[in-house]
Amino acid sequence: MQAGHASATSSLVAMARAIFDKAPRTYSATHDPIAMKLIPRRMAQWTTALQKAWNVPALGYPALKLISLGLFEQVALRTAAIDSVAIMAAQSGIKQLVILGAGLDARAYRLKGIEQTTVYELDHPATQQYKKRKTQDVAPLVREHHFVAIDFAHDRLLARLEDAGFVSGERTLWLMEGVSMYLPRPAMEDTVAQVQAASAPGSRFAITYFPPLAGVFGIAPVRITLRRIMERMKEPFLGIIATSDLHRLLAAHDFSIATDEYPPDWARRYTPAVNPKTVLGLERLVVAEKQ
Repeated sequence: MQAGHASATSSLVAMARAIFDKAPRTYSATHDPIAMKLIPRRMAQWTTALQKAWNVPALGYPALKLISLGLFEQVALRTAAIDSVAIMAAQSGIKQLVILGAGLDARAYRLKGIEQTTVYELDHPATQQYKKRKTQDVAPLVREHHFVAIDFAHDRLLARLEDAGFVSGERTLWLMEGVSMYLPRPAMEDTVAQVQAASAPGSRFAITYFPPLAGVFGIAPVRITLRRIMERMKEPFLGIIATSDLHRLLAAHDFSIATDEYPPDWARRYTPAVNPKTVLGLERLVVAEKQ
């Protein structure tokens, strides 16, 4: 990470959100008008050009799928699914939202329905420096909003949060979007243990994760190519985890599984113009509740 710069993957995620923000609602449930502001300048021109694909959705939608190999659509569906989790948590009375590895997440600035929550964004100082600069003229929608700089390899989660005002006795929604695949298994286990220690009963933990690659991405040459691409971006996949293994890890830390879904499930729910069978299903989202 370079000071004042966002990571490559967080920039691409913001790019995907900005593109699908302009889609007809039958093709996208993602509404993120802040994403365009967060994109690095070098990517803005490309993003604007790709947004124009929605001028003719019947042609633009398959073109976008081809250009991004379906990954942009998966990000957009994932965003909509997690938005729903956050809104439902707020409606249930949860007042604290902790975003682990927040990247360029803009929920504190744009997600209606979570206005009464206090949001804590945890991430590397370099990413946060960049994000603060990009959002300096945008007011958060939520009750309170805190940037919490953290080095996950060395800092203790609860200590950093409590320094920022976090109350460990209150129910909390923990979000871990697009992070677990970059964590080696010991780091993932430690993170779950720290969340357990900081969570009051009734807290929820939403984690996106990559199970072992299947379909065309499971073919050895494709899998190896994908791995090399991520390594060249200096963000290698380290945390591939089977669904059963992740469920056991959460259960061992007093979390019961509420839901575990993937992009075709979200397409059926949110995007009537999209055939769920054509949606890339690499990543899953598990939501668990602390007992």
